[in-house]
Formats: sequence, structure tokens, C-alpha cells
Amino acid sequence: MVHHRAFTVSNRTAVLNGSRPSPAASRTDRDTVGIHQMGLTVANISVILPVTLVQSALATKLLPFRPASFYKVISQYLLHADSTRPSKTFGEWVCREFSITPKDLGACAKFMLMTTEISRAQVAAVHPKEKEELRSIRYRLTHHLLSTAAMLSDPYAVVTQYQILCAAPKNDRILALELHDSLHRLKVLASTGCGLALYEVAKYLEERGKYQEAKIAYIEAGDAGIANGYAHGGRIYNAIDKDKKQAEAIWRIGAEKLDNPRCCSYLANVLREKHPEYEKFMTKAAASGIPNAAYNLGNFYCHYKNDLEMGKEWFVVAAVADDAAADWAVANLKSILRGQKRLGEISSLINAAPDRMAKVEKLEEQLDHVGKVKKQGS
Repeated sequence: MVHHRAFTVSNRTAVLNGSRPSPAASRTDRDTVGIHQMGLTVANISVILPVTLVQSALATKLLPFRPASFYKVISQYLLHADSTRPSKTFGEWVCREFSITPKDLGACAKFMLMTTEISRAQVAAVHPKEKEELRSIRYRLTHHLLSTAAMLSDPYAVVTQYQILCAAPKNDRILALELHDSLHRLKVLASTGCGLALYEVAKYLEERGKYQEAKIAYIEAGDAGIANGYAHGGRIYNAIDKDKKQAEAIWRIGAEKLDNPRCCSYLANVLREKHPEYEKFMTKAAASGIPNAAYNLGNFYCHYKNDLEMGKEWFVVAAVADDAAADWAVANLKSILRGQKRLGEISSLINAAPDRMAKVEKLEEQLDHVGKVKKQGS
């Protein structure tokens, strides 16, 4: 039997003195019921982390160790989440005590994040009166795990914490400080060649107008296996540098070597409809769920292949998506069905809500105008 040394008061004080308050600790410790007040102990942490979820995570290799080991690690966070803020020192202590790695801690945080909604539903069903308190406790545990793993430089935790903080309110001073530290860790991780970190750094740079630096980071992310890096690196070559040839070369790498849908869509658009490879690449993009590609493919079959039935199928795919091209797809679909005298079928193919169809009617007027102009030109 393994005996674990207690995290002593002196050690705990060292952690507190060596770390800054986390958003969770600074704002929720005063406002929510504490873990010990709730009576939530090592013996019943399965209330917020059901055993069935932990066993499933082990079976799918989301968690790297058995439930018993997972619960022992989590028990330390239950004991100290109210008083110990996330820190590198605390994380190193946990790793030593349980002979685990920062990557293992990151895996625990990933599991907590991925099972949030499932756990919330189960808690609400079994403990309806305490569901808000239990939700708050689970949130603090998740935050503690993720922050600690990030401070230990686990790649998943570093990138995920940065993404979460980017989505947080920008007017919160404490969160702004957290984001500053998180961005520094992200840049350090990117310098090691981590594709996910490079991709996030590229997005950060592009948002600030640093397009050339962003382009380099995007392509390096692509080289590291993040195929969307090629998609956006090529986009900057095309839209900012006006270098269509280089953009095409970058997108072709992503499309052919990594089978990336976004690269396929961009490549097809730059090749245009008369190119022999247009259909292949646009079909890959549309079949992978890019609504605008489905719309483009519908137009391609209708106007370049004279295949109205195939065009109609792709317009239906585009029409059911929540995308800017969806209403245009409906307008084209109505035009086809009207010509086939089958307009009554429209409601069985797509959502034909009155407010949506009112917008579509205006688009149809534009399509009719374009059709008349083309006839006059011919």
C-alpha cells in the first residue's frame, strides 16, 4: 500500500507566496460553498466524477491510469482547491507523490473538460438541490488541474488554457494577467515546434495585423501537422501578398498530403471551374462539411456540368447549414424546382420558415436580374 505524505502547511504557504491568485480562487472562494462544507470527500468524489465516465475514459485511453489512481490524484485537489492556488510547485509535488507526469495531469484536465456537460446532467438528476454548488466545485477542480498542468508546460494544457482565457471577458484585470502569462507559455511552447501552439500564435499575430509573422507561423504549424496552418498561410499569400502561385502551392500541399478540407476548398477556388482538378478538390471540401464548398459544387454541377439533379443535392447540403451561403443555396434550389414544376417539394428538403423564405425571395430577385443580364449579353 502506498502512503502519501501530506501537503503540509509550510509547503502550502510556499505555494501561495510563490503564485498569483487565479480567477477561480479570487472570485469563487468567497462566493460559493466550500468543498468541506459540502461534505464532499475522497469517499464520494464520484458525485461530480462518476465512475462510469472514468472507466470509459480509461477504455478509450483518454486517461492514462486506472480509476483508483485518478481518484487519488483528484483527492489532493479536493483537499487543497479551497486554499491552494494553481502553481508549478504544487504540480511538481503532486507529480512526485503519485509518480505521474505533467502530461498525465493534462490528461486529467482534458477529461474534466470533455465530460463537463455529461457530468452536469448526471449531477442535476441525482443531486438537484446541490447542483450549483457541485458545479462550482467541479469548475474549480478543472481550473486547478488545467492551470497547474499548463504551468508544468504540458502542451495540451498550455494551448487549451490560452484558448479558454482568450474567450473570457477582456475587462477582467485578473483574467488579463492570466492571459498574459498564458500567452508567454504559449510562445515558449511554439518555439519548440509544437504545431497547436504555432497555430494559436499565428492567429494572435494575424489579429494584430502582423501578417508576415503570422504567415510564417501558420506554415510552420502546417509543417508540424496542423493542416489548417497551410490553409491560412496560403490565404495570407493570396489575399495580402497577392501571390496566387505561392498560395496555390501551399494549399496543394495541405490538400494532397494532408487531405485538409479547407485547403481543398481554397485550392479549388483558385483553380476555377474549368480546371480538371476543380471537381475533385471541391467535392472533398464539400463532403467534409464545408457549407460554402457545397454551395460552390451545386453551382458547378448546374452551370458547368448541366446536371441539375446533382446540383440540387449539393444545394440541399448547403441549405441546411448555418452559413452565409445557405440562403443563396435555397434560392438556387427554388429556381431549379420551379423550372421542374416541383416547387411544392421545397419544404420537405429544407427548413422553409416564413422569415427565412422572405430573405430568400430577395435573393431570388437578384438571381433573376443576373439571368436577364446574361441573356441580354448573349
